[in-house]
Amino acid sequence: MKKQNVRTLSLIVGTFTYLLVGAAVFDHLESTTAGYKASELKKMEEQWVEQHGVSQQDYRIMEVIVLGGVPHKAGKQWKFAGALYYATTVLTTIGYGHSTPNTIYGKTFTVLYAVFGIPLCLVLFHSIGERLNKVFSMIIRSIKRLFKFRSNDVTDVDLILAVTTSSTLTITAGAAVFSSYEQWSYFDSVYYCVITLTTIGFGDMVALQKNEALEKQPEYVAFSLVFILFGMAIVAACLNLFVLGLVTMNTEDERRDEAEALQAAAGAVRLEGDVITANGSILSIGDPEARSIGCFSFSGLVGRSWAMLFAASGYEVSIYDAVQKQVTFALGETERQLQTLEKSGMLRGSDSAQVQFSRIKGVSSLKECIQGAFYVQECVPEELQLKQEVFTDLDAIAGDDTILASSTSTMIPSTFTSGLQHRANCVVAHPVNPPYFVPLVEIVPAPWTSPCVVEKTKNLLKEIGQEPVVLKKEHAGFGLNRLQYTILNECYHLVNDGVMSADDVDKLVKFGLGPRYAWMGPLETALLNAEGMRSYLERYTSGIHAVSGTLKGPADWSLPAAEPLLKELDELFPLDKLEARRQRRDERLIALAALRAQMNKKETDE
Repeated sequence: MKKQNVRTLSLIVGTFTYLLVGAAVFDHLESTTAGYKASELKKMEEQWVEQHGVSQQDYRIMEVIVLGGVPHKAGKQWKFAGALYYATTVLTTIGYGHSTPNTIYGKTFTVLYAVFGIPLCLVLFHSIGERLNKVFSMIIRSIKRLFKFRSNDVTDVDLILAVTTSSTLTITAGAAVFSSYEQWSYFDSVYYCVITLTTIGFGDMVALQKNEALEKQPEYVAFSLVFILFGMAIVAACLNLFVLGLVTMNTEDERRDEAEALQAAAGAVRLEGDVITANGSILSIGDPEARSIGCFSFSGLVGRSWAMLFAASGYEVSIYDAVQKQVTFALGETERQLQTLEKSGMLRGSDSAQVQFSRIKGVSSLKECIQGAFYVQECVPEELQLKQEVFTDLDAIAGDDTILASSTSTMIPSTFTSGLQHRANCVVAHPVNPPYFVPLVEIVPAPWTSPCVVEKTKNLLKEIGQEPVVLKKEHAGFGLNRLQYTILNECYHLVNDGVMSADDVDKLVKFGLGPRYAWMGPLETALLNAEGMRSYLERYTSGIHAVSGTLKGPADWSLPAAEPLLKELDELFPLDKLEARRQRRDERLIALAALRAQMNKKETDE
């Protein structure tokens, strides 16, 4: 039986068991007291009827009058304030029952109002909950950065603690206000807040139902409405983490099943040109060693891109992440991306997306990931201690000929490979994000890296269609980021000194330097602007020196110093639109890659 079916059955059994246990507990806690109260009320009713000589029929009429008058003690329930309170309880599905429409028209409108309004309200709270979780993430990340945590990543546990704390504060603060206005005990006020925000809404305790509060206490009416709407948004943020996390487990299992089916389909032995595939491994004829690649911490964009690049060139890729569910998620994303690339005509390699995906498998241990691999690509976050721990683990189980490559963007390899048994096999292979569309890879050797390892890495990267450049020695930031950070520092100064807006600074590259740099480097660009580089220097050296003397160098990227620039960037590129911007970036990079391929083919033909 599939895991998702077992989980669903377990949830059904667990829920019914929970119901039965709850019923038993409530029976034990409440039935005796309820029976006693009912008996006492019956005695009081009989004594009162006998004492005043009232008939049972008259007594029933008095009951109707008394109970019917209760809602009116709040004031005019169907004037705007009361109607707004009623509408709020309908849309939020609290349904206290404190007030109900008396006319056919009112009841009909309530049904229609609820049918259209409840879904709208649920989507609203879900959306607000997501935004609140984003805000909590930013706050938690800032706190971790302030207190210099080892990692600034925000985990599900961090968010759960944050929203639980916020929910608790909302309920305790609200209870204090309701206790003051309604003269309830604090415990009863907490009970009311929980029953309200969870939309249970028994109706045994309802605010604004005495002393004509709806008409005479507008500030209390406003607070009650804000409490319900804001409080439910906080609760929605909490439920987004708890409930959606469980719901997505089924989706992850389905993706895993699909991936396993594709991998099983690749297990058949078949002849394809000059290679034989068997049991998911590609063997070169006459070569006894499997062509297999290991990717460590595959779940991010860089790791997924590496896996797709190797698979496109016929390599079997084993991927591993310390968080196993990230591997499952990444497999699904990889399959989707390959299919999208195939539809757009930008899929690399000659095989279909399905065949390429069948070469990528997830594994549950680091040992299984690199077993039999001749090349391992590490893609963990940029934390030195983490890199050192990972490479120590890799070194302990890697073969003598296995190349251990890191995707680090700034860390020189000697800082995390010294002292390793296989340190001669360690090298940096730093890609440019996203690697599938931007082919450059910087190869950075440590002082002890074997020249043979550098050459093999360079040849492998060329084989999969990338453009490797080799640094002759270690250099902080390598080459690309030294150029990139120099540009970013000057961008900061131009904005911070009030010379240009952030938007115009971006245009300098987007419409000025960028179009040229897309086809040639800065050195070629310069020499083409004159009759060679010697001519360029003869013309412009004095200007270069004059301007360079005014450059300020490293900018202060710390907060709050960078706040003015961040404010402009947040307005230009809202955080909730970043995913769409990434999609836009990738589409344009795809188009550029297609044009580059077309132009290269034209040059070759000529």
